[in-house]
Amino acid sequence: VRRANPLIGNQPTMNMFRQRLEQVLNQVSRIIKTPVIPDSLNQLNVIAGKPLMNRFVFTICCRNQRHKLLRCVASICEQNGRHDIGVAVIDDASEYDVLDEEESILHKHKVDYCLVKNLSRKYAARNFYNMIHLLVPNNDSFLIELDGDDYLFDKDALNILSSAIEQGALKTRGNLVVDTGSEIKRNVFLQEKENCNAGYPRNMTKCSGWYHLRMTQRVVLNRVEIEHFLEKGNNWLISTHDLSVHSRALELARSRITQIDAEIYAYDLSGDQHDSIILDEGEMPDSWEYGTYLLQDDYLFKMYIPLFEEPRFVPSARIGEGLIQEIF
Repeated sequence: VRRANPLIGNQPTMNMFRQRLEQVLNQVSRIIKTPVIPDSLNQLNVIAGKPLMNRFVFTICCRNQRHKLLRCVASICEQNGRHDIGVAVIDDASEYDVLDEEESILHKHKVDYCLVKNLSRKYAARNFYNMIHLLVPNNDSFLIELDGDDYLFDKDALNILSSAIEQGALKTRGNLVVDTGSEIKRNVFLQEKENCNAGYPRNMTKCSGWYHLRMTQRVVLNRVEIEHFLEKGNNWLISTHDLSVHSRALELARSRITQIDAEIYAYDLSGDQHDSIILDEGEMPDSWEYGTYLLQDDYLFKMYIPLFEEPRFVPSARIGEGLIQEIF
């Protein structure tokens, strides 16, 4: 055997071989990245219900938000009109049980549901990807995103959204109020609301893709490439996935995007159990300088497909790190 393989027993040659192999592997790793492996349905800890085929599916990602989650689910069940709705909830490894009462409420109101309890943190991007690809398999469904601490502000929200669909909408955005815990504030994110130029979806100054209420048909979200859910190193995004995913969804929906003027979403910033922005003591949301809560976050630049405030070139459908070289 030793005569058949000159590397065996020849330590200097073996060291050179290992060094050269390491160089080749490093070069290849820069070209071909190890793809992230998405979850399968049997890997999810589904504690109640099954994947949903309803026309409207509310997708709720939550963590440690028991009382606010109850309010969120109640606002769905209190909607006016008769609509085919389902509720998908992914609890991202809360420190205590938050789903027991939700199942009871949904069952009482005869609302279809699928409840998942993560045994370890997966974060919003991976959870939303699982919503799209595992929990809502029907391309005709419309996914309505609700943060677990937020709620529907108008009991006619579904009637309003249904009307938009009948007029051909594949995607809607806006409008919201802010719940500070002590009052309801309007026109807080007014500039973000007005920044709705879908021709520049990755330009945060021209298009605020995260703005609530976000309803998108599943056939659109299903076409959003997995890179939009990832960091540059092919890890799942742990925050700001809504900016990345919906910038692409706006591109895919093209001209079939409807702006909702009615105040149908309540964005809760009270307490310490919310998904987004933490107010300093005495600070009110309308005192923020536009964009600072996003642009001061270095995490934006860890996205596989980056966002910019004023890019010279709009990436459009281009995917991958190569677009960075084109921009700069």
